[in-house]
Amino acid sequence: MGMIYDQHQLELIRSHVDGTSSDDQTKELEAALRTDAGFRRLFLRYLNADSALTSGRLSQAPELPQLHKTTTSKGRTDWLSWRPLAAAAAGLVLGLFCAGAAWAVVRPSPAGPRVNVVLLEESFEKREEQLTEGFPTGAGIWGGERTALSDCPQGIEPFHGDRLVRLESAAATPLSYLSQIIDLRGMPKAEEGELRQIEVTASFHADSPGFRERYTLRIATFGEEPGSIQAKWIDVPWQAVSGRSLSHCKRGLSTQAEDEGWQTLTALVEAPPEAASVVVSLAAGRLDASAPKTPHYIDDVRARLVISPRTLQPRNRRK
Repeated sequence: MGMIYDQHQLELIRSHVDGTSSDDQTKELEAALRTDAGFRRLFLRYLNADSALTSGRLSQAPELPQLHKTTTSKGRTDWLSWRPLAAAAAGLVLGLFCAGAAWAVVRPSPAGPRVNVVLLEESFEKREEQLTEGFPTGAGIWGGERTALSDCPQGIEPFHGDRLVRLESAAATPLSYLSQIIDLRGMPKAEEGELRQIEVTASFHADSPGFRERYTLRIATFGEEPGSIQAKWIDVPWQAVSGRSLSHCKRGLSTQAEDEGWQTLTALVEAPPEAASVVVSLAAGRLDASAPKTPHYIDDVRARLVISPRTLQPRNRRK
Protein backbone atom coordinates (compact mmCIF):
# COMPACT_ATOMS: atom_id res chain seq x y z
CA MET A 1 0.00 0.00 0.00
CA GLY A 2 1.38 3.44 -0.88
CA MET A 3 2.14 6.22 1.53
CA ILE A 4 -1.03 8.11 2.51
CA TYR A 5 -0.94 11.89 2.69
CA ASP A 6 -3.50 14.62 2.94
CA GLN A 7 -4.54 15.84 -0.51
CA HIS A 8 -3.90 19.42 0.52
CA GLN A 9 -0.24 18.62 1.07
CA LEU A 10 0.04 16.87 -2.28
CA GLU A 11 -1.71 19.80 -3.94
CA LEU A 12 0.99 22.12 -2.56
CA ILE A 13 3.58 20.05 -4.41
CA ARG A 14 1.55 19.52 -7.56
CA SER A 15 0.68 23.20 -7.99
CA HIS A 16 4.31 24.17 -7.43
CA VAL A 17 5.56 21.71 -10.07
CA ASP A 18 2.82 22.83 -12.48
CA GLY A 19 3.63 26.51 -11.89
CA THR A 20 0.19 27.36 -10.48
CA SER A 21 0.83 27.87 -6.76
CA SER A 22 -0.02 31.10 -4.97
CA ASP A 23 2.41 33.01 -2.77
CA ASP A 24 0.72 31.61 0.36
CA GLN A 25 1.04 28.07 -0.98
CA THR A 26 4.72 28.61 -1.74
CA LYS A 27 5.37 29.84 1.80
CA GLU A 28 3.48 26.86 3.22
CA LEU A 29 5.50 24.50 1.04
CA GLU A 30 8.76 26.07 2.19
CA ALA A 31 7.76 25.67 5.83
CA ALA A 32 6.73 22.04 5.35
CA LEU A 33 10.00 21.18 3.61
CA ARG A 34 11.96 22.68 6.49
CA THR A 35 10.05 20.98 9.32
CA ASP A 36 8.42 17.76 8.08
CA ALA A 37 10.69 14.86 7.06
CA GLY A 38 7.72 12.85 5.79
CA PHE A 39 6.63 15.74 3.60
CA ARG A 40 10.16 15.98 2.18
CA ARG A 41 9.99 12.30 1.24
CA LEU A 42 6.64 12.92 -0.46
CA PHE A 43 8.11 15.92 -2.27
CA LEU A 44 10.95 13.82 -3.68
CA ARG A 45 8.62 10.95 -4.56
CA TYR A 46 6.37 13.28 -6.53
CA LEU A 47 9.28 14.91 -8.35
CA ASN A 48 10.72 11.52 -9.31
CA ALA A 49 7.34 10.41 -10.61
CA ASP A 50 6.82 13.63 -12.54
CA SER A 51 10.31 13.32 -14.01
CA ALA A 52 9.79 9.77 -15.20
CA LEU A 53 6.34 10.47 -16.63
CA THR A 54 7.49 13.63 -18.43
CA SER A 55 10.34 11.82 -20.12
CA GLY A 56 8.20 8.81 -21.04
CA ARG A 57 9.95 6.36 -18.70
CA LEU A 58 6.78 4.96 -17.12
CA SER A 59 8.62 1.96 -15.72
CA GLN A 60 10.83 4.28 -13.69
CA ALA A 61 7.96 6.24 -12.14
CA PRO A 62 7.60 5.50 -8.41
CA GLU A 63 4.18 4.79 -6.97
CA LEU A 64 2.36 8.01 -6.29
CA PRO A 65 0.82 8.45 -2.83
CA GLN A 66 -2.80 7.68 -2.09
CA LEU A 67 -4.89 10.68 -1.11
CA HIS A 68 -7.44 11.75 1.48
CA LYS A 69 -10.18 13.89 -0.02
CA THR A 70 -10.00 17.50 1.16
CA THR A 71 -10.50 20.90 -0.42
CA THR A 72 -7.68 22.50 -2.34
CA SER A 73 -6.70 26.09 -3.00
CA LYS A 74 -6.07 27.81 -6.30
CA GLY A 75 -3.61 30.48 -7.48
CA ARG A 76 -0.58 31.03 -9.65
CA THR A 77 3.16 31.48 -9.31
CA ASP A 78 6.28 30.13 -11.01
CA TRP A 79 8.10 26.85 -10.56
CA LEU A 80 11.24 26.47 -8.44
CA SER A 81 13.43 29.55 -8.42
CA TRP A 82 16.94 29.58 -7.03
CA ARG A 83 15.75 30.98 -3.69
CA PRO A 84 15.38 29.34 -0.23
CA LEU A 85 12.91 26.67 -1.37
CA ALA A 86 14.91 25.67 -4.43
CA ALA A 87 18.14 25.68 -2.46
CA ALA A 88 16.61 23.42 0.17
CA ALA A 89 15.16 21.09 -2.46
CA ALA A 90 18.43 20.93 -4.35
CA GLY A 91 20.25 20.04 -1.17
CA LEU A 92 17.80 17.26 -0.45
CA VAL A 93 18.23 15.50 -3.79
CA LEU A 94 21.80 16.51 -4.58
CA GLY A 95 20.56 17.81 -7.87
CA LEU A 96 19.25 20.62 -10.00
CA PHE A 97 15.51 20.86 -10.60
CA CYS A 98 13.91 21.93 -13.87
CA ALA A 99 10.24 22.57 -14.44
CA GLY A 100 8.29 20.46 -16.88
CA ALA A 101 11.24 18.21 -17.65
CA ALA A 102 13.14 15.32 -16.17
CA TRP A 103 16.02 16.92 -14.33
CA ALA A 104 19.67 16.00 -14.07
CA VAL A 105 20.68 14.70 -10.66
CA VAL A 106 24.34 15.44 -10.94
CA ARG A 107 27.06 17.18 -8.98
CA PRO A 108 30.30 18.57 -10.37
CA SER A 109 33.36 16.45 -9.81
CA PRO A 110 35.59 17.70 -6.96
CA ALA A 111 38.40 17.76 -9.52
CA GLY A 112 36.50 20.32 -11.59
CA PRO A 113 35.39 20.23 -15.24
CA ARG A 114 37.66 18.98 -18.03
CA VAL A 115 36.14 21.52 -20.45
CA ASN A 116 34.72 24.95 -19.63
CA VAL A 117 33.90 26.88 -22.82
CA VAL A 118 32.22 30.30 -22.92
CA LEU A 119 29.32 30.16 -25.40
CA LEU A 120 27.82 33.56 -24.67
CA GLU A 121 28.92 36.59 -22.67
CA GLU A 122 26.51 39.43 -23.35
CA SER A 123 26.10 42.77 -21.60
CA PHE A 124 24.71 44.56 -24.69
CA GLU A 125 27.49 47.16 -24.88
CA LYS A 126 27.91 47.18 -28.68
CA ARG A 127 26.28 50.28 -30.11
CA GLU A 128 25.95 48.74 -33.54
CA GLU A 129 24.25 45.59 -32.29
CA GLN A 130 20.70 45.08 -33.49
CA LEU A 131 17.80 43.08 -32.11
CA THR A 132 15.71 41.05 -34.53
CA GLU A 133 11.95 41.51 -34.44
CA GLY A 134 10.48 38.15 -33.48
CA PHE A 135 12.22 34.85 -32.92
CA PRO A 136 15.83 34.76 -34.23
CA THR A 137 16.40 33.00 -37.55
CA GLY A 138 20.00 31.99 -36.93
CA ALA A 139 22.75 31.68 -34.35
CA GLY A 140 24.24 34.61 -32.47
CA ILE A 141 21.24 36.92 -32.95
CA TRP A 142 18.99 38.28 -30.22
CA GLY A 143 15.34 38.36 -31.18
CA GLY A 144 12.09 39.25 -29.45
CA GLU A 145 8.85 41.17 -29.57
CA ARG A 146 8.93 44.83 -28.48
CA THR A 147 12.59 44.83 -27.46
CA ALA A 148 15.33 47.43 -27.84
CA LEU A 149 18.86 48.15 -26.68
CA SER A 150 18.86 50.90 -24.10
CA ASP A 151 21.07 53.03 -21.93
CA CYS A 152 20.29 52.59 -18.25
CA PRO A 153 17.21 54.60 -17.29
CA GLN A 154 17.35 56.96 -14.35
CA GLY A 155 17.33 55.17 -11.03
CA ILE A 156 18.59 51.81 -12.36
CA GLU A 157 22.23 50.87 -12.05
CA PRO A 158 23.37 48.43 -14.77
CA PHE A 159 24.23 44.94 -13.68
CA HIS A 160 27.30 45.07 -15.91
CA GLY A 161 28.58 47.77 -18.26
CA ASP A 162 26.46 50.73 -19.33
CA ARG A 163 23.69 49.27 -21.52
CA LEU A 164 20.94 46.66 -21.32
CA VAL A 165 17.91 45.32 -23.17
CA ARG A 166 14.55 46.93 -22.61
CA LEU A 167 11.47 44.68 -22.90
CA GLU A 168 8.20 46.50 -23.39
CA SER A 169 5.17 44.81 -21.89
CA ALA A 170 3.27 42.61 -24.31
CA ALA A 171 -0.31 43.63 -25.00
CA ALA A 172 -1.83 40.15 -25.28
CA THR A 173 0.45 37.92 -23.17
CA PRO A 174 1.70 38.14 -19.56
CA LEU A 175 5.36 37.91 -20.55
CA SER A 176 7.65 39.53 -23.12
CA TYR A 177 10.43 37.35 -24.58
CA LEU A 178 14.02 37.68 -25.73
CA SER A 179 15.76 34.68 -27.28
CA GLN A 180 19.04 33.60 -28.87
CA ILE A 181 20.12 30.41 -30.65
CA ILE A 182 23.65 29.15 -29.95
CA ASP A 183 25.45 26.91 -32.45
CA LEU A 184 26.83 23.79 -30.74
CA ARG A 185 28.36 22.26 -33.85
CA GLY A 186 32.09 22.00 -33.45
CA MET A 187 31.87 22.23 -29.67
CA PRO A 188 33.81 19.65 -27.59
CA LYS A 189 32.08 16.33 -26.98
CA ALA A 190 31.90 14.36 -23.77
CA GLU A 191 34.01 11.25 -23.50
CA GLU A 192 32.97 7.99 -21.88
CA GLY A 193 32.07 8.56 -18.25
CA GLU A 194 31.60 12.32 -18.72
CA LEU A 195 28.62 14.64 -18.71
CA ARG A 196 28.26 17.61 -21.08
CA GLN A 197 26.07 20.43 -19.79
CA ILE A 198 25.16 24.03 -20.59
CA GLU A 199 24.80 26.58 -17.82
CA VAL A 200 23.03 29.89 -18.46
CA THR A 201 22.73 32.92 -16.16
CA ALA A 202 20.72 36.10 -16.76
CA SER A 203 19.72 39.11 -14.66
CA PHE A 204 16.39 40.97 -14.71
CA HIS A 205 15.15 44.31 -13.40
CA ALA A 206 11.75 45.99 -13.28
CA ASP A 207 11.29 49.56 -14.47
CA SER A 208 8.88 50.50 -11.68
CA PRO A 209 9.18 49.20 -8.09
CA GLY A 210 6.26 48.22 -5.93
CA PHE A 211 4.76 45.43 -8.06
CA ARG A 212 5.03 41.65 -8.19
CA GLU A 213 7.07 40.55 -11.18
CA ARG A 214 7.68 37.29 -13.04
CA TYR A 215 10.94 36.26 -14.69
CA THR A 216 11.81 33.04 -16.50
CA LEU A 217 14.94 31.49 -18.01
CA ARG A 218 14.48 28.56 -20.37
CA ILE A 219 17.03 26.40 -22.19
CA ALA A 220 16.36 23.75 -24.84
CA THR A 221 18.75 21.73 -27.02
CA PHE A 222 17.87 20.49 -30.50
CA GLY A 223 19.37 18.15 -33.06
CA GLU A 224 18.59 20.61 -35.86
CA GLU A 225 21.11 23.24 -36.95
CA PRO A 226 20.44 26.87 -35.84
CA GLY A 227 18.86 27.99 -39.12
CA SER A 228 16.24 25.25 -38.88
CA ILE A 229 14.96 26.07 -35.38
CA GLN A 230 11.36 27.29 -35.52
CA ALA A 231 9.62 29.64 -33.11
CA LYS A 232 6.64 27.28 -32.80
CA TRP A 233 8.88 24.70 -31.13
CA ILE A 234 9.50 27.20 -28.33
CA ASP A 235 6.26 29.21 -28.20
CA VAL A 236 4.25 26.42 -26.59
CA PRO A 237 3.55 25.37 -23.01
CA TRP A 238 7.01 24.49 -21.75
CA GLN A 239 6.14 20.85 -21.10
CA ALA A 240 5.33 20.50 -24.82
CA VAL A 241 8.89 21.48 -25.76
CA SER A 242 9.92 17.93 -24.85
CA GLY A 243 8.17 16.71 -28.00
CA ARG A 244 10.86 18.29 -30.19
CA SER A 245 13.87 19.08 -27.98
CA LEU A 246 16.61 16.69 -26.88
CA SER A 247 16.73 18.24 -23.41
CA HIS A 248 15.20 21.27 -21.77
CA CYS A 249 15.11 23.14 -18.50
CA LYS A 250 13.24 26.08 -16.99
CA ARG A 251 13.85 28.36 -14.02
CA GLY A 252 11.20 30.77 -12.80
CA LEU A 253 11.21 33.56 -10.23
CA SER A 254 8.23 35.47 -8.86
CA THR A 255 9.10 38.56 -6.84
CA GLN A 256 7.12 40.40 -4.19
CA ALA A 257 6.21 44.09 -4.35
CA GLU A 258 8.91 44.92 -1.81
CA ASP A 259 11.67 43.14 -3.78
CA GLU A 260 14.01 45.58 -5.48
CA GLY A 261 17.12 45.54 -7.62
CA TRP A 262 18.46 42.97 -10.06
CA GLN A 263 17.12 39.41 -9.92
CA THR A 264 19.40 36.66 -11.26
CA LEU A 265 18.39 33.25 -12.57
CA THR A 266 20.66 30.31 -13.42
CA ALA A 267 19.70 27.11 -15.25
CA LEU A 268 21.63 23.99 -16.22
CA VAL A 269 20.74 21.41 -18.85
CA GLU A 270 22.47 18.38 -20.37
CA ALA A 271 23.77 18.84 -23.92
CA PRO A 272 23.69 15.38 -25.52
CA PRO A 273 26.26 14.58 -28.24
CA GLU A 274 23.68 14.91 -31.03
CA ALA A 275 22.69 18.45 -29.96
CA ALA A 276 23.49 20.92 -32.77
CA SER A 277 21.74 23.98 -31.30
CA VAL A 278 20.62 25.39 -27.97
CA VAL A 279 17.92 28.03 -27.52
CA VAL A 280 18.15 30.47 -24.59
CA SER A 281 14.77 32.09 -23.94
CA LEU A 282 14.34 34.89 -21.39
CA ALA A 283 11.02 36.42 -20.32
CA ALA A 284 9.72 39.11 -17.99
CA GLY A 285 6.28 40.39 -17.06
CA ARG A 286 3.99 41.55 -14.29
CA LEU A 287 2.18 39.02 -12.12
CA ASP A 288 -0.84 41.20 -11.47
CA ALA A 289 -2.88 41.56 -14.64
CA SER A 290 -4.63 44.66 -13.30
CA ALA A 291 -1.35 46.47 -12.50
CA PRO A 292 -0.02 49.05 -14.99
CA LYS A 293 2.31 47.55 -17.57
CA THR A 294 5.81 49.00 -17.59
CA PRO A 295 9.09 47.84 -19.18
CA HIS A 296 11.55 45.30 -17.80
CA TYR A 297 15.28 45.08 -18.39
CA ILE A 298 17.73 42.23 -19.03
CA ASP A 299 21.50 42.36 -18.60
CA ASP A 300 24.59 40.19 -18.20
CA VAL A 301 23.49 37.01 -20.00
CA ARG A 302 26.13 34.29 -19.90
CA ALA A 303 26.27 30.73 -21.19
CA ARG A 304 29.05 28.16 -20.93
CA LEU A 305 29.53 24.55 -21.92
CA VAL A 306 30.96 22.34 -19.19
CA ILE A 307 32.19 18.75 -19.48
CA SER A 308 32.78 16.99 -16.16
CA PRO A 309 33.10 13.41 -14.90
CA ARG A 310 29.65 11.91 -14.53
CA THR A 311 28.80 11.17 -10.89
CA LEU A 312 25.12 10.26 -11.10
CA GLN A 313 22.99 9.16 -14.02
CA PRO A 314 21.55 12.32 -15.69
CA ARG A 315 17.81 12.29 -16.35
CA ASN A 316 17.08 15.47 -18.25
CA ARG A 317 17.33 14.02 -21.74
CA ARG A 318 14.45 12.99 -23.94
CA LYS A 319 14.92 9.38 -25.07
